[in-house]
Amino acid sequence: MSLYHMALVGDSDISRWPPELFPSLSKSTASWSVVRNGLSGACLEEITGLVAKAVPDIAMEADENERKKNSPLILVMCAGENDIGQGYSIDKVIRSFERVLDECFAFDIMISKVIFLGPKLEPWLTNDHSSRKKYIKLSKAFQRAVERHIRKGDIHYVDCLLMFCGDSANV
Repeated sequence: MSLYHMALVGDSDISRWPPELFPSLSKSTASWSVVRNGLSGACLEEITGLVAKAVPDIAMEADENERKKNSPLILVMCAGENDIGQGYSIDKVIRSFERVLDECFAFDIMISKVIFLGPKLEPWLTNDHSSRKKYIKLSKAFQRAVERHIRKGDIHYVDCLLMFCGDSANV
């Protein structure tokens, strides 16, 4: 049986992710090992530390044989909304994002894919057009940063703004 490892790392969207909604493969010969490390209020600068804690947790769960077979580790990250809330510039957020991506691929255990969940509008921002514009700019800047990254084939950006907010986001 193949074992796939997944680390969910990020802000409150990750910390509040219910375990019953963790990935599972019901009709497969594979199984998932899922570790969650979320911190409500986390900004991108803090994400590297959360990844640094989650990756060894995955490595400890994998036995020696699994590590030798290079069991895939999929890293799902979510952050950026709190950075905007803290008033950080888009440039500062993107520099932090690029640093996080670089550091993710520097770990000894092989991270096969990074799935980054982009920002979505918070319900209380429905009428805050200034914040909406920042979220749209941030989402597009994340997409461009992924396209520029040396490991871009291993990084998947999920545009949550479009996915969850659709036309109401005015994107």
